[in-house]
Amino acid sequence: QTKTMAEFGAHITVTARTRPSIFDVVAQDGLMSTLQPAVTHVMKVVAESNPEKYEWCLKYSSEIFAAFNLILQHHYLSNYGGSFAENFYDLKRIQLKGERHLKPLSISHEAYIKSLLTLVAFPYLWSHLDNVYQDV
Repeated sequence: QTKTMAEFGAHITVTARTRPSIFDVVAQDGLMSTLQPAVTHVMKVVAESNPEKYEWCLKYSSEIFAAFNLILQHHYLSNYGGSFAENFYDLKRIQLKGERHLKPLSISHEAYIKSLLTLVAFPYLWSHLDNVYQDV
């Protein structure tokens, strides 16, 4: 009876990591960069299906996405202490206490506001500045 290498090494694998890999971080960032075009496409399809009623969706698509993103991020920050993308990829924010004590982050009001600014307000402003630059 022969065993495969996977069977010999199955006990060596570690499922609980203390640090995310670079691939986790890049994937988390990529998820958020693809979410806005996806939501905008859905609004475009809705607007084209009934232009008289939903034409305004295309005009205000960036504001609608900002509101959607605000609600989404608020929910995840309030309930899970991290952003939507962080929770999607099972990334956890931790707070270092001393040298060896890692404790799950319970997000403070100040950290919540900073996170919302970083996750919602700055990307919204950046996209508007980018649109102004491309129009010039």
